Amino acid sequence: MAQTTYRQAQAAIVEALRSDGWTVSLRDSRTFKELKVPYVTSADGDHRLWFKAQAIYHGSPRTGFGEARSMWLGDIRNVPTKAVVDEINRQVVAARW
Repeated sequence: MAQTTYRQAQAAIVEALRSDGWTVSLRDSRTFKELKVPYVTSADGDHRLWFKAQAIYHGSPRTGFGEARSMWLGDIRNVPTKAVVDEINRQVVAARW
């Protein structure tokens, strides 16, 4: 069996977060072009996760990607999606703005 790719793992994480109430942004709302750095925003609007090739960054929508910090989640290709989402939620709750 082939190993899951980062892209596949991130897609599964995005879908799990969407089902948890996060808003998913994969395309520019004006041009409908695919975003270079897709992101999800928490239901309360206080947290945003940006998805780069092999990393997930956490920050505030108010300060943007420039102030975001990478999240330590291990190798998401080898960790069950639920475990990654649980860790994301733990880190988001622990964040203090």
